[in-house]
Amino acid sequence: MSIKSFAFGVVGAVVFASAAQAQQAVQWKVSDGGNGHWYQRVPGPVTWPTGRNICASAGGHLATVTSSAENNFVAAANAGTNAFLGAERSASCGGCFVWVTGEPWVYTNWLPGEPNNNPNEPYLQYWQQSAGWNDMRADFTSTCICEWEADCNSDNIVDYGQILSGALPDSNQNGVLDCCENGGTCCVGDIFRDGLVNGGDLGILLSYWGPVTSAPASQICDLNDDAMVNGGDLGILLANWGTCPN
Repeated sequence: MSIKSFAFGVVGAVVFASAAQAQQAVQWKVSDGGNGHWYQRVPGPVTWPTGRNICASAGGHLATVTSSAENNFVAAANAGTNAFLGAERSASCGGCFVWVTGEPWVYTNWLPGEPNNNPNEPYLQYWQQSAGWNDMRADFTSTCICEWEADCNSDNIVDYGQILSGALPDSNQNGVLDCCENGGTCCVGDIFRDGLVNGGDLGILLSYWGPVTSAPASQICDLNDDAMVNGGDLGILLANWGTCPN
């Protein structure tokens, strides 16, 4: 398997890789006013707890929607179907809804009459063809929305995007950069994986100049993921020249 291959874990009988083929993850880009996070609809049907586990197994979490702009973006990514989001009722606050990430509950988009304070409907869900919210019972199944925001190497880039592009490896396919788990390097441009960006990496990049091939080293050299090893990748390498940050 090449360094760019990426599949998701299995939770019960649900294979997330199949979901990835059905709908690719999309990024809410900072340049578009977004947060840089990635979102993906898992077709399901799954229950809310299963959806939570699927997202977690892939290094993310059920989507938490904390603004009108994010609600609109995630609703568009959801393609207008029922879909679970990352909130549930909590006994600690008398049955109020809380986000799975612990983020403040500062924005809502409930449909008229919702939530209806039914303790048998403990989970949050987008409902049908709208971007409105509904509380839903535990045995109901639908799609769900996963979100990735982790930046384990503190480079201000969401790790998931670096995994998708092949810029940094996730060889055990758990949605976490290898360098954050196994003492490797998270340094972009460190093609030789020795903690330095220097002439050794430059030599490898130049040796694979041109269209990306099936060779793993060729794919690693494609730092900007445009299917070419060229001046764009050279510029990224030179910008990171020197000792990789710890």
